Amino acid sequence: MKTSSFCECSASAIFFSGILSLLPATRALGQWETLHGARAVIGQADFDSTGSGLSQAGLDHPNDIAVDPGTGKIFVADGDNYRVLRFASPAAMACGAPAEAVFGQADFESEANSATAEGLGYPNGITVDSAGNLWVADGDFHRVLRYAAASTRDSGAAADQVLGQADFTGTAVNRGGSVTAGSLNSPFDVAVEPDGTVWVADGGNHRVLRFNNGIGKGNGGSADGVLGQADLTSNVNPVGPTISNTRFPLSLAVENDGTLWVTTNNRRILRFDNAKTKSGAVDADGVLGQPDFTSGGGGLTDDRLTDPEGIAVDSAGTLWVCDSDKNRVLRFDNAKGRMNGDPADGVLGQEDFVSEIAAAGQFRLTRPGGVAIAPTGEVLLAETGNNRVTVFEPGNGTPNPCPGAIGGDWTDGRDAASQLGQDDFDSGTENRGEAMTGAGGFDTPGGLSVDPASGKVFVADSQNNRVLRFSSVAKLLNGSSPEAVFGQPDFDGSTGSGGAAGMRVPTGLEIDSSGRLWVADQLNHRVLRFDNAAEKGTGADADGVLGQSDFDTVSSGTTQGKLNQPTDVALDGDGNLWIADFANHRVIRFGNASNLPPGSFAQQVLGQGLFTSNGTSNAAGGMSGPQGVATDDMGRLWVADSGNSRVLRFDGAAGSGDGDDADGVLGRGGFGPAGGGAASAQMFAPRGIAAELIGGIVRLWVADSGNHRVIWFDDAGAKINGGDADGVLGQRDLFADNAGTSRNSMNNPGHVATGTSGRIWVCDSDNHRVLRFNPGDYQVDGWIGAKRFGQKGNNLYNLGAGQKVTGKSTNRKKLDFYARFENDGPSNDTFSVSGTRKNGDFNINYFNLTGGRTNVTAQVIRGAYLLSDVIADTNREIEAEVKPSRKTKGKKKSRTLKLKGTSARNGTVDQVTAKAQTVK
Repeated sequence: MKTSSFCECSASAIFFSGILSLLPATRALGQWETLHGARAVIGQADFDSTGSGLSQAGLDHPNDIAVDPGTGKIFVADGDNYRVLRFASPAAMACGAPAEAVFGQADFESEANSATAEGLGYPNGITVDSAGNLWVADGDFHRVLRYAAASTRDSGAAADQVLGQADFTGTAVNRGGSVTAGSLNSPFDVAVEPDGTVWVADGGNHRVLRFNNGIGKGNGGSADGVLGQADLTSNVNPVGPTISNTRFPLSLAVENDGTLWVTTNNRRILRFDNAKTKSGAVDADGVLGQPDFTSGGGGLTDDRLTDPEGIAVDSAGTLWVCDSDKNRVLRFDNAKGRMNGDPADGVLGQEDFVSEIAAAGQFRLTRPGGVAIAPTGEVLLAETGNNRVTVFEPGNGTPNPCPGAIGGDWTDGRDAASQLGQDDFDSGTENRGEAMTGAGGFDTPGGLSVDPASGKVFVADSQNNRVLRFSSVAKLLNGSSPEAVFGQPDFDGSTGSGGAAGMRVPTGLEIDSSGRLWVADQLNHRVLRFDNAAEKGTGADADGVLGQSDFDTVSSGTTQGKLNQPTDVALDGDGNLWIADFANHRVIRFGNASNLPPGSFAQQVLGQGLFTSNGTSNAAGGMSGPQGVATDDMGRLWVADSGNSRVLRFDGAAGSGDGDDADGVLGRGGFGPAGGGAASAQMFAPRGIAAELIGGIVRLWVADSGNHRVIWFDDAGAKINGGDADGVLGQRDLFADNAGTSRNSMNNPGHVATGTSGRIWVCDSDNHRVLRFNPGDYQVDGWIGAKRFGQKGNNLYNLGAGQKVTGKSTNRKKLDFYARFENDGPSNDTFSVSGTRKNGDFNINYFNLTGGRTNVTAQVIRGAYLLSDVIADTNREIEAEVKPSRKTKGKKKSRTLKLKGTSARNGTVDQVTAKAQTVK
């Protein structure tokens, strides 16, 4: 959104926004939960990314959203890209899906603002009426545009009508003169009644205009009525809130019975019953967000609004309002029947009415500005601060939103989606081969955790004796530099030390729900606590310590209050801190850990019968060098018992006694002696471990370090002793154990962590990098060959260096290349295929071979050929026919063909190349 240029110093910043007029809905009340989870996202590939983009699938500060009630198509006012995008219906929407058309620009790569019928100045609010007309409040050009039959129009289509200007080239405020019935000043929003009455929030003129039979007005037609001003030639800026003024009206919603809702800069929502019978400075019939018509103070409660922007009403009479500055959307059930100042009934984006956390993810929002209700009941939000649109469906507070977004589908040997700490996937040197530590490299990273509230990412850079903080998941994915470092005074330091600001080989990390960072400071024999870690500056002191009597003591010990090389930490839902006390061959528990002073005693020990014992054992109650701990929502404790090459399970762990036996084991068939190995039921020196709850069951991830892999166990709590793993990362299958440095290999992984949107993070320790894996991420896999059934490919998802083949033509003989695009994803998909054009030396034609040979050349070279409904684990084939021209006779010429397949579900790409050569 864009800050208003006419905002007064005494007023809060005004943001251009818009809303959708009434659309039918099938939703019943009571189907929305506090902190409801989104099902899908538009404008980003996943729920954690927030970057802006200018592409067919990107957004830059989307202001508003609308849904065509007839076709279900989604329209998004993409503000800072000066365009409106059209997407498929919510029911068909996949995360990161590309738009199908654009208005205001000639194509998806353009972002000019132009005063023409084809251009836009700055789209604020939008709506689609019952006849399929798209209406756009074009704020910077002080006009409203109408596009007829918008769900079927091609990209770059011209608008059919303009209001507020005499023609499509006018751009002046109030047409360059005084305010009139036909002029506008920075319109924020537009709404349309079923009978064709058009309402416009004329923000800069502090009024709401009514156009009876809006389409019949033609270009530049005059309004028939006004709210908020005495007449159609007034634009008084009211000093304070009254029962009738509409100071800076921001958003509109209109119901089928003619009830009009207006959000204004006075931090409130006004209700006008049977609004089209009224005109002038008439009294509103109700107010929400304030206790009465003369109050205008903001607040963070269930009955106050601070920055109300987009609003929408469904057919059940439920009102939704974006309280943008508070990063939430409030729900008012039976809104027309409410008394002035009544509290809201629900909230999206926060867990309660007194929180205002700004974040990405599936459950959080950042500056929501527009809201729409789909015909099928979904609530769609345009999030300006996260550069995305989120789709919420009623009745399922924690949906499985996208392929792999929660739990997801995993396949053996999957490529990592990105890495941090190296310049590419083929490098594996510490600190990127630099002598100085700097901000961008690692030396044996040993732990990682993502703050669920702020989205910030923490990495334990173990041999550099520090913990690095990255500003967000999105920044980490892009390989950006960290924003802060703990354990060192700056990014160039790497010396191990004690004290409140020092560290010596930090490994395991955990961030709790209150933003506290816990660090297993291994060779200082302690665990550090950093309160509000997301906001601390570089070199900050820790706020607490366990395992030592103070920050300056760093000695090891085998007592109830001492530690000996702790390597990992985990918190359970009751505030218990579990510590893998490696050299004491035990796991100990500190209850109410966040409130304990230095030198506190642990309450429980496992792996030993006494706090003063530290012997090794492979029995059910013993341990040998445990390196990883994890808890799950079922009260279980999981321990990576590294020296015994196994994982132990303790059911109801916090209620068990000191030294109690484990309840289960993975990695071997039973308790007792057994050697490590590389098989589906074996492990070798497991280190890191993580547990995630998926649909009521637990998936367990294990960094099987000695086998250079990460393995996972579905429904781990129900596995028999020695049960098989269900899959592997870092190896091609569950029987390989090769170390490597590539997208799909590892070298001694030391830690594994789960993240939002189903991501898995791996500290690939001896490759000195962090790998990120996405479930269900790669949908398209390209193969290429000179024979139809001899293509090469399989899991090489690389746009720059995919599969290649060379064909040689003697005497200008025709060459044929055969490309196959497989659907490697978990669900059906649509691939678009683009290919290289002909040149003077070679003529190139493309044919679809699936279901019969058909010529698709024109569509392929335009990048518009679609391989629709590619079922999971199936493929589609394309033939490229290359014929040398007469000019190549007796000459050596070559032409490289590139065939690129792009997934419609998430925009992932795989490219294959074929090289055609003539022989002299």
